[in-house]
Amino acid sequence: MDDAQDAADGSQPDAAHVLEPKGRSWVKVLIRVAVAALLVVLAVAVIRAVDWGEVWEAMRGLEPWHYLVLVLLVVVRQVFNAAPLAVFVPGLGFGRATVNDTSAAVVATVAPPPSDLVIRFAMFRAWGMDLVASASGLTLNTILFYVLRFAAPVFGVVAFLAANRFDETIALVALFSGIAAVVAAGAMMLVARSERGAAWIGRTAGRLAAKARPEQVEPQVWEEKMRGFRSQVQGQLSRGWIPASLFLIAMLAVEALQFLAALRFVGLPSSAVSAMIIIGAFCVTYLMTALPVGGLGFLDVALYGLLIAEAGSEYEAVIIAGIIIWRVTSMLIPLIIGGLMLLTFRRRNPEAEEQAAMAMDTPDE
Repeated sequence: MDDAQDAADGSQPDAAHVLEPKGRSWVKVLIRVAVAALLVVLAVAVIRAVDWGEVWEAMRGLEPWHYLVLVLLVVVRQVFNAAPLAVFVPGLGFGRATVNDTSAAVVATVAPPPSDLVIRFAMFRAWGMDLVASASGLTLNTILFYVLRFAAPVFGVVAFLAANRFDETIALVALFSGIAAVVAAGAMMLVARSERGAAWIGRTAGRLAAKARPEQVEPQVWEEKMRGFRSQVQGQLSRGWIPASLFLIAMLAVEALQFLAALRFVGLPSSAVSAMIIIGAFCVTYLMTALPVGGLGFLDVALYGLLIAEAGSEYEAVIIAGIIIWRVTSMLIPLIIGGLMLLTFRRRNPEAEEQAAMAMDTPDE
């Protein structure tokens, strides 16, 4: 069904999935160039408009204990983020799930796919985990995380309402995003609870995909893969979806708290922007984290716009300083921790990645 499942099976993806039409490749290149150009334009506009001296003064005001709090929140966030994997993969545990998840994030940052899957399965093998259960656990973890991303704007609207704020545009975004979350969660539960439902979802998804790529997609194959996926995840999902969902909600809460703390530490007072408005702004824009590099640039501009509209232009410097502090700690700390975890694993298991890569490259007989 996905790269993780193929890795567990030791199979290669079909040639149709590997070889993309040249036209589509050029479209992807053009989209990336357009996105990069837009980011450059946004960055230049911000750099010219901001008084960076005031921003620097706000950042210099942080004390050592401020950074300690932010680092601790990042660590807690990483544990909650990896916790669903520990729930879905029997015997993995929270510690090893955190090592696996954080290390894979480091690899995904510096190397193209499927490098992150190679390190994940190298760890699973070294720890003696069942690879099929690990692959299905990874898939469930990914699906549930996207459900949370779609649900986050709904939480944001609730926070805005608690602060007596209502915006029709934000509410409309939250409505469609919430519907997407319900549909995704419903499809996941239908797959787990009904073989007929799983077959219908696989067949329907295959037919929709076939309209875009008629020569590369066979709906019957998608149906069979969905049936196989259901047989593997049925038990994992039924016993684990509630605790896994609670862990992800806790992760979102910790991330929002980290963002709030960064803004308060640089001097944004509650009289200018209340905690509920800050949390609401973070949640309604959280879907942007699905963009490359965690929505870097786009998410930051959206957060800035929502907060400056509430606080006023006199707080521009501290808002930008808070966003920068939040970005640096939330992106840099996991890379440092994950890099140390990855180096430790490689030192203790020097041949594990090579063995995992060879297994992924070995076709089924």
